[in-house]
Amino acid sequence: MYAAADIKVLGLAFEGHACASWQQAALLFADHSHEFNAVHTAALISHLPKVLARQPPLSQAAAADVAQLLADLAQLAEEVLPCCGPRELSNMAQGLAAGGCYSRRLMQLLLGRCVLSSLRPQELASLAWAVAKTGHQLLVEKLAEGQQLQQLAGAARLRFNECGARELVALAQGFAGLGFCPGVGWLAAHSQRCEALGGEGFSARFV
Repeated sequence: MYAAADIKVLGLAFEGHACASWQQAALLFADHSHEFNAVHTAALISHLPKVLARQPPLSQAAAADVAQLLADLAQLAEEVLPCCGPRELSNMAQGLAAGGCYSRRLMQLLLGRCVLSSLRPQELASLAWAVAKTGHQLLVEKLAEGQQLQQLAGAARLRFNECGARELVALAQGFAGLGFCPGVGWLAAHSQRCEALGGEGFSARFV
């Protein structure tokens, strides 16, 4: 078990107080990874792409170091998966994809552990986006065969009334990026929710 103080200290670091650069994130990981639980791991994976987006373009050497950090985080993510809750799973999937760590194996494991009905709209949207961003056609085909894409779409539809415009756009873009059509009923319900929020439906994205 981890003391509340430990979680608080590491949490503050992830929020940027001690992780304003990828170098600081790497030092935090090097110093504390042996103490990380699922929450810590998901938080750092989610935080790293945000830090990178605020920094100048990386040199070739720095890019190699970041790639190694992401690979190490992906390995740790696999180790802590059994302890992950829905939020951690979603954050890991989005963070790794945003960071350019396209591990087909890890994405399959993440999706396999997700209880989709327990995910909030933002988490469902993040997951759909992450799978699309990963870009592995074999992964997409395997998910389709295993009905996981249909399950993801079904779970999202049940939460449409809780979705804001941002989540609706992310869901549409995620499924479109996968080349997956959730079905006429899904598209109609999505369009209806978009119109209720004063926007337009996104059915055309799937044509």
